[in-house]
Amino acid sequence: KQWYQRRVRGFCSPCARRFVRALTECGPTYTGNVMYALLRDDAHYTEDFMGRVALGLQNVNWEAVRIVLERSMGHLCTPSPSGSCAGSLTLMAQNIEQLYINSMVIDIDPCENPMEAYNDMLEYDRELDYDMSFPDRELALGERFAKSFFCKKECKETRQLYYPCCFRDILGDKKLKKNLFKLVENAHDLYYLLGMMHEAWWSGRMRDAGNPGGFRLSPEGYEYIKGEGIINFKIPKVTRGLFESMVSAPVLKCGMECADY
Repeated sequence: KQWYQRRVRGFCSPCARRFVRALTECGPTYTGNVMYALLRDDAHYTEDFMGRVALGLQNVNWEAVRIVLERSMGHLCTPSPSGSCAGSLTLMAQNIEQLYINSMVIDIDPCENPMEAYNDMLEYDRELDYDMSFPDRELALGERFAKSFFCKKECKETRQLYYPCCFRDILGDKKLKKNLFKLVENAHDLYYLLGMMHEAWWSGRMRDAGNPGGFRLSPEGYEYIKGEGIINFKIPKVTRGLFESMVSAPVLKCGMECADY
């Protein structure tokens, strides 16, 4: 317990926040001042690998990374009866683990068993449009499970154990969710950007001749990729709406009150 408390204090210290800001401000330049020195003895491997790593770091949405980390730290370090929100979430995880164990027990209080909600979710899966794609289908099923699990009137008091107040606050943080969406969109772009770069790198078409290291895309390279419709991916409004419905279901659909532990 003392080890855990020391780690939480370190994570929640002003020094940790300064580290996050330094990390996100310097992220685009890491390749030039650290990784190149480590790999410079292998020129062939260095140019290909470093090119992809540098391109990725230069195109990460570091502002969104900073906001997500700072908002998450702010929530996790909030005081709670368990010491901090991080402690509350640890207890929530233990409760969920016990819930999973209970799902294997036949004769047990229904409020201690999630199988009824799980079976309702499977039944709902058969009703969904067959063409509903990932992740919309999974989000719709997640909302259904949350409603079935938390909305059962006779079990609301018991099921507060799986919904601590600080977790409710995290799910309700609009700025955090907005920037999480940005990171998902950014990850999608990076995946295709780096994949296309790996294929076209040696042709020279995508290099920036003005950059001595040769690790930046040329303007023509960017235009080529944008023309393929890959850069600037946006999460559809339907998907955003399904995600919001899933995370807000316990409160908006069930009137669930959080547990302060």
